[in-house]
Amino acid sequence: MNKSFETFGLNDCDFGYRESVFKRELKNKAIISSVTFRLNKKPSFNTSYGAIEQQLDAMGVQAQIEACKTVGLNRVVLVSSLCAGRWLHPLNLFGLILLWKRLGEHWLERSGLEWTVIRPGGLSEDEARASTDGILFTSADQQQSDSIPRRLVAQVCLDALDLPEALNRTIEITSSSEQPKRNLHEWLRTQSA
Repeated sequence: MNKSFETFGLNDCDFGYRESVFKRELKNKAIISSVTFRLNKKPSFNTSYGAIEQQLDAMGVQAQIEACKTVGLNRVVLVSSLCAGRWLHPLNLFGLILLWKRLGEHWLERSGLEWTVIRPGGLSEDEARASTDGILFTSADQQQSDSIPRRLVAQVCLDALDLPEALNRTIEITSSSEQPKRNLHEWLRTQSA
């Protein structure tokens, strides 16, 4: 049995998410007697491990709800994600992304605030589509895929703020050039008929 002390630098430790040389090559062969950390006075946070980003996203929604209540803001439009109501979706294989999105929606629905949840498909940077695409509006859990330009999502959010018919609704949106051009108000009229 070798009882010597050895110092390992950062690279020697081969750290990864829940992984290091001490869990592989040196497992049951070394004892860590001390650890030295070099901390930065201006920290930056790495939230890319596991589902931390998605959990922070959901907690951010909860914090925004409380902030709205504190300042007396009663109307909230939340942009979530298409398929947030589908538990068995492939995106949930990556840190339960849609589960956390749905949890944020749930907190808003139970908040006592007036709310609208907008669930867009994949967000597109193609600005040309914003002037050529029509929007497919559906209620919750009707669409499974497709995309929509960010500018169209923003327009739907602004429209939802002005329409009492949009209160306490989850609305899914995607777009394509094959869809007729209509706005949220026109679609909502067809829902109440």
